[in-house]
Amino acid sequence: SGLSKCRLESANCNECCEQLEALECAAASPDLNGRDSQALMNHRLLKAAREGQVPGIRAALDAGASIETRRPFVMTLDTAAATTTDPTTQTSGIGLTPLMVAAEEGYTLACELLICKRACVNSEDEDGMRPLHFAAFAGSPETCRA
Repeated sequence: SGLSKCRLESANCNECCEQLEALECAAASPDLNGRDSQALMNHRLLKAAREGQVPGIRAALDAGASIETRRPFVMTLDTAAATTTDPTTQTSGIGLTPLMVAAEEGYTLACELLICKRACVNSEDEDGMRPLHFAAFAGSPETCRA
């Protein structure tokens, strides 16, 4: 695999940071077969949403990323059984959906695109927060109206 060159230079970083960097390095380029794994597509979607990159969001969705993905590669015993259900029908879970991430930063255009693509506006994080709550907390009335 091409991940061997992806290493953090800091000796104090923990294993989680190393995995995140490896994931980001892998997400920066397609795999050898020209197709990304579902997890990498989902990672690209979350990253684009976090940065408010509308073209990146569109590209990730067009490539097959799940609109309701939440933090790829994070699984607990409580959520392991939930992976067999359709993610588009789940309204609560651990982590943030792309819509929540974009709303949290006040990225109105990104939120509009995600909603247009049928992102669930009623999804909740583990604390019961919905995308509207994140947009309001960001102080973005435009995003709240999206």
